[in-house]
Amino acid sequence: MIKSIELVDFLSHSDTKLEFKDGVTIFVGDNGAGKSSVIDAITYALFGKHTRSDVKSLIRRGTNQGYAKIQFSIKDKQYEAFRKIKNKSSNYLEAKFLDITNNTRIDIASGERKQYNESMKEEVEKIIGMDYKKLQIASIVQQGQLNAIIEKTAADRQELLNNIIGIDKLDIASKYMVENIKKFREKIKTDLGYDDEDIETLTKKFDKYQEDIKETEPKKKQLELKQKQIQEELKGLQNKLEIETPKIDKINQLELRKNELLKYVKERKRVIQQQISENERKIRDCEGCFEKIKENIGFDIKIQKVEQAVEETLKKIQEMSNQIASLKEKQVLASKLQLKDNKCPVCDSTVEKLNPFFQEEHIKDEIIKLQHDTKLKEKERDMYAQKRKEFLEKIQKTRDAEATLRAHSINTKEELIETKKETQIQKEKLSLTDNNDLKQISQIDNQAKLIFENILKLELETKGFREEEFLNLKKITMRKQSELSQIDQEMGRMLEKIDLAKKEVDEIKKIILELKKVKEYILKLKKN
Repeated sequence: MIKSIELVDFLSHSDTKLEFKDGVTIFVGDNGAGKSSVIDAITYALFGKHTRSDVKSLIRRGTNQGYAKIQFSIKDKQYEAFRKIKNKSSNYLEAKFLDITNNTRIDIASGERKQYNESMKEEVEKIIGMDYKKLQIASIVQQGQLNAIIEKTAADRQELLNNIIGIDKLDIASKYMVENIKKFREKIKTDLGYDDEDIETLTKKFDKYQEDIKETEPKKKQLELKQKQIQEELKGLQNKLEIETPKIDKINQLELRKNELLKYVKERKRVIQQQISENERKIRDCEGCFEKIKENIGFDIKIQKVEQAVEETLKKIQEMSNQIASLKEKQVLASKLQLKDNKCPVCDSTVEKLNPFFQEEHIKDEIIKLQHDTKLKEKERDMYAQKRKEFLEKIQKTRDAEATLRAHSINTKEELIETKKETQIQKEKLSLTDNNDLKQISQIDNQAKLIFENILKLELETKGFREEEFLNLKKITMRKQSELSQIDQEMGRMLEKIDLAKKEVDEIKKIILELKKVKEYILKLKKN
């Protein structure tokens, strides 16, 4: 609805402002009073169209510029269209189309630069829903038609009134209305995918989806019951698997522990056999060493005494050798000292008898005696030497025995006895490992016992396990999982179908409601 028109230096108007109320407005006046100028101002402000020869002829004579402004409302929204013409300017046109909201003016379009795809006219046409031609047909009675009504005959006046009323224009408007309804339907079909003529089809489609939902719900409930049943069965099977599955690993561990025990015992047997061999050699080497050491206690003193006796004997032999040598010298001298007529051959004194040391026979006897004693002493020396040799040999044996004991780290006879006992125990342990009885061979040492205890524990934990039953349990579980997966997929498809149907129902319901409004609106258009 047009609210006001403002004309400044526009055609015959220097400064005119008209305000309109609701209803039909009729301009009455003499020719040249400016009635058509108001119509031109309306169409020019809105569309840039007019009935004059050129745009500059719209400027009032004697002025350089003029403008037309129109304010109107559509569905409670306020708009303003403004166009200005300048006589002396390269840019002699100015145009604006504004949205007025809360006294705020917002540009919708400016100018008519078609080369830039900018057109105020197009924006105005979009807002008011008609172009210049349609506005003329629907809203404007041409100048002169009312005078013609008065001057014509009754028949002509009736025809003219029909023209004024616009019956022929109504036909054109009706044609445009049909076209608009068609375009409206096309627009609705573009926006919604359907138009008002599809309501029946959509209703059938709506009913079909409703029926699908109604039929699918019981199937879904049955499938849910079956799904729940299989889930419970599967849960029980999985619980059994959770209990039984670790036993597979424990069985593998059990075999590993058994092999570990056999391997360990084998290695331990080798080590023990080596220890037995070493101990037997130690016992063999050390056997009798303590007795030898005990027997030869005090031999150091004995050998000292023997060596002292040998030394004294050698000294005595040396003394006797010296005496013999001295006597032999005296013997030579005595052979020269012979008494003649009881007179000394040296001093010629009378001597009844020569000193035995100067008697050759006596000296000879002494030499023989000394030689005999010397031989006795030499025998005594040899005897002591033999004794010393024997003692030295015994001492060497003692030293060898001590060295042997040190080499084998045996300090006491008790240690040697303990080594014998240990060797015997080790031999007994080895005798236990002659078969593959794990309990028996585990007695070889504490480490073997520990491994065997682990074996017993694993055997207890895997007691009653049957691999065939376990594999069968896995197969049943996998089959149930596959069955549940199929039900889940079927349930998913069913839920998807239901959801899709519900969405379609909601969507179709909305569309039908919209299309009913469209149908009602079109019916109103057709009636009007």
